[in-house]
This record gives sequence, structure tokens and C-alpha cells, in this order.
Amino acid sequence: MKSKKAILISVALLASVFAGWGVYRLWDERLWPFSTGTRDEAFLSTTFGMSPQEVRRAVAKHGAQLLTYEDYRRSEPSPSIDTLDAIPVFSDDRREGAAFYTSSIEMFDSKVEAEFSFRQARLVSVGVHIDPIGRTKPESVVSTVESKLRSTYQFSRHEESQEVPGAYTLHFTSPTATRSLWVNLTERARPIIILTVVHSTTKMNRKREIDDREHTGFGAGK
Repeated sequence: MKSKKAILISVALLASVFAGWGVYRLWDERLWPFSTGTRDEAFLSTTFGMSPQEVRRAVAKHGAQLLTYEDYRRSEPSPSIDTLDAIPVFSDDRREGAAFYTSSIEMFDSKVEAEFSFRQARLVSVGVHIDPIGRTKPESVVSTVESKLRSTYQFSRHEESQEVPGAYTLHFTSPTATRSLWVNLTERARPIIILTVVHSTTKMNRKREIDDREHTGFGAGK
């Protein structure tokens, strides 16, 4: 009788261990019910609010790897993204922010790489770097990307660059995000085409946080 009871206790303990391990795995990989993604689309099947684990799985479906900057630089013979001048100014951004990078994939007759930026382990923005392949004309790539954006989102405005004559930004909006296409074809050998996608809710929350800080920083007053 005691032996049977001991076996039952052992089985129960093992079941608890396996159940705990299963829950930990679900949490560690941010799988249901621990997923943090929203329905607000970002890029390559990712959604804003996703954890790095969720983004890694999403981009893998399109043949891309999500890498640290060091691994990204090692894996790409000619990387399009350079972060040397992109160190955050504020310490809270450096403490709470993180970025990961995708290996190159082919889109729009171009080599495409992306920087996924996170705050508190939630996706807040994406920078997509588009580099035309071989003899593909940059103007053709810009036209294709612009057409795709116009068919999906609301065109907002065309903004000429004040710093780089001939360069410009095309702005697009949607209920969930802003999209800005930076185009600099002034150097024919080095065209620069970058799409930046920013989550509107995160942007508004960040502004609200700063406004509150400014309002209460010296006392709320009367």
C-alpha cells in the first residue's frame, strides 16, 4: 500500500515538473497565452508589441533571421545598416531599448535588411533598408515601393530634404502606424532607400510620458 502511494506521489511530482517546464517554455518563447503581439501590422508578418522571440519566428517564415548587431555584421558581406552613430542620447532609452537586425532577403528586385527596435521588449518601430540589385534602376525600385505603399496606406505628403538637395521623404499614414520612405538618389553608385515604420500608439504614449514629466518636473502648481 505504501509502495503504491509512493508511486502515485512520484507520478504527481513528475507531472508537476513537466507542467511547470511546459509553462516556462511557453513563457520563454512568448507563445500563447504569453504572446505580446497586437493586430497592428509592422513588416514581414510582424505586429507592434511583439517580443523579440515572436518577431524571430515571424520573419523566419519569410526566410530571414533575426540577429544581434554583431551576428548581423558577421553574416552579411556588405551590410546596409550601420549603427555607429545611432547610440541613444538618453539613458532610459539605452536601458529599456534594444535592436535586432535581419539577414538580407530579396524583395522589389533589391537586397532588403531591416532593423527592429524594441522598448521594454516590445516592438515599437522598424527601419527597412532597400538596396537595388545589380543593374536594377533605383528609380524603378522607388516607384514599385511607392506604388505598394500608396495602394495600402493613405499618402500624406512629399517633403523635400533641406539638408540633402534632391533627396526627399514620402509620408504615409494608417490608423495604427506612420510610414516614411526616405529617398536619396543623388549618388548614383550609392542609392539610399529606407522605409521607417513607427507604431502610432507607442509614439503617443511616449509623448504623453514626456509631457507628464515636463508638467510635474517642477511641481504641478496650482
